[in-house]
Amino acid sequence: MPSDLYELTLEEREKYFYACVVAPYIDVHIAVAYLNELMEAVRKTRHKKVLFARETPMMQTRREYAMIASVIANMLPADVQFAVVDRSPSHPVIKQCILDERERKHRHINAFDTFEEAEAWLLAEDQETV
Repeated sequence: MPSDLYELTLEEREKYFYACVVAPYIDVHIAVAYLNELMEAVRKTRHKKVLFARETPMMQTRREYAMIASVIANMLPADVQFAVVDRSPSHPVIKQCILDERERKHRHINAFDTFEEAEAWLLAEDQETV
């Protein structure tokens, strides 16, 4: 579902599902909209590994990032690994919110500084399933 508020790229790659959101501004409502699109695609393609990149310069509050991390953990199928590469000025806060939610909900989500780190985590052969 195309949106004027964000651009969401969804791409099936050989070893994982790639998604990237680009937007000048994101709030919780916009995040829920693009995450719904993303999770629908993950379910349809039945991928078990997802690399999700955020290209959003706008800074939000820690509370909003915590809510978005919770939405990801709640919507994500239990058997899917979800790696986030955030390239915004809020990266440290976003990473901590994702790690907090991973511990709280026992989900296989993680946040990374680079695509290489995220891809290495997704493709590691002996991943423990949380």
